[in-house]
Amino acid sequence: MTRVTVVHNTEAGDDALDEKELLSLLRRAGFRPDYHSIESRSWMTALKDPADLVVVAGGDGTIAKVARRLAGRSVPMAILPAGTANNIARTFGLCRDPRTLIAELAHARPTPVDVGVARGPTGERLFLEAAGVGVFARLMSEGRRSLDSDWLSGREQIAGAIDLLRRLVKSAAATACTIVADGIAVSDKHLAVEVMNIRSIGPRITLAPDADPRDGLFDVITVPERDREELERIVDAGTPGEVIVAAFTCTRARDVTVSWDRAPAHVDDDLWPESGGGEEAMRAAGPASMRATILPGALEVLLSATAFGHDAHGDEAPRRRARGR
Repeated sequence: MTRVTVVHNTEAGDDALDEKELLSLLRRAGFRPDYHSIESRSWMTALKDPADLVVVAGGDGTIAKVARRLAGRSVPMAILPAGTANNIARTFGLCRDPRTLIAELAHARPTPVDVGVARGPTGERLFLEAAGVGVFARLMSEGRRSLDSDWLSGREQIAGAIDLLRRLVKSAAATACTIVADGIAVSDKHLAVEVMNIRSIGPRITLAPDADPRDGLFDVITVPERDREELERIVDAGTPGEVIVAAFTCTRARDVTVSWDRAPAHVDDDLWPESGGGEEAMRAAGPASMRATILPGALEVLLSATAFGHDAHGDEAPRRRARGR
């Protein structure tokens, strides 16, 4: 039997596999699992010397944590989505029943995917999803206080995140930003600037519908003040379980620097730089800058030959919102 290192978030999602069923399915598929819960610290130690395959069962946060530790190493990662938004799995075409995905693991192949590096005055951080500034960073900051509760179902968390994002888009002040993408600079007041490696962010808002984390390029999405009404329409159209596809200006680049004044920023689902003072302390700190560069093919993800050929947004049919211009 092939030995696999398993990292499992038992608290993710509404219908996540429990430890017993997960291990039983893996053994039935021909694997010998070395199990670690994300709630313990043993998974970090295990990833220093993992098996030939790492299986991650959890949501976007769990998947990104493991991906950051495997980047640059020849150890493939298999994803069993069990979170609320599952934005990473949707990009890879993996939003299917984890029992089916486990049965297919023996025939899947390692696929090189890109990883981003965000650098700033306080250091650097790898990211798999996105790095940015503006309303989605505010959503992450405020959502932790109001939505991160065990008693809320995944569907209720998505609904709550859409409602919170709706209020933030209506009330947030646009931030003066300068974006330099592969040497070309643009300045404007923005509600959001997102350097996307995958397609979706937050409560399944597909900001970069054509992003391909295998192409060696970021999709840089900008939402200037003049597009506030468009962003409001997109968020207003959101319902739990539905994928909403945005249509904003996208620039493809390998090297992106974003400079801004007094606004929260994030790398994946963490505020950045990490600050004990929260969003207010970050805004009070004044001007900030982040440089994002791409590491092409730095991570291997186990995918079937047809994963990207299927609807990469999952089983739901996404609705593309026209710009109206």
